[in-house]
Amino acid sequence: MAIDKNSEAFRRMGYHPVASERQMQIYETNRELFMSVFQYVEHLGADSREKTKALDQLQDALMWTNAHVACNGVGSDDGS
Repeated sequence: MAIDKNSEAFRRMGYHPVASERQMQIYETNRELFMSVFQYVEHLGADSREKTKALDQLQDALMWTNAHVACNGVGSDDGS
């Protein structure tokens, strides 16, 4: 079964290579910002369930932010 590269399924689940240098910069900035917040939370006292949840949610947020960039062509050469 061939997947239509213009389909919603491909947009949401297909492989999206880096489209431009600008897009790579966006990924790197996202990673730096989320790592900074992760490290801040990591050093907020003793470990707890809440702290673990916060760190897990930061990891999820980075993944979804990068998915938004990839799936919607943010920072691609077409001016998005």
